[in-house]
Amino acid sequence: MKLNKKISVIIAGALITFSIGSLVGCTQNPDKDDKTSAKYENINAKETEDLLATGDDIAVVDVRTKGEFNTGHIDKAMNIDFDNFENNLTILDDYKEKPVLLYCKTGNRSEKAAKILDKHGFKKVYNATDGVEEHDYKLVK
Repeated sequence: MKLNKKISVIIAGALITFSIGSLVGCTQNPDKDDKTSAKYENINAKETEDLLATGDDIAVVDVRTKGEFNTGHIDKAMNIDFDNFENNLTILDDYKEKPVLLYCKTGNRSEKAAKILDKHGFKKVYNATDGVEEHDYKLVK
């Protein structure tokens, strides 16, 4: 009789351990959800040039520093330094529903800016992943 009780306890313990392990394995991965919920689009240099060539009403935003901007920028781009980006979003109020193209030197700061715009409800945000250091855009001074 004692042997049957010990076996029952061991089986019950194994079932509980298996059940807990199954539940833990079914939880969502929050990192994966964050990546798939992004409402901005990363675009390469070719796609960036195609977007610029459409002639549509696009806000082109250079998020580099003023000094970097002055060395050369995409024609008609406005400069909103990433360090003050979130404090200057009112500049883009008219573009909440229109395309906003963000770029920088390498695509890093512009992607962070894209996440900020996404957080503030902008609907058509594009991040140029190939920054001015990585692609020979036609720049003006």
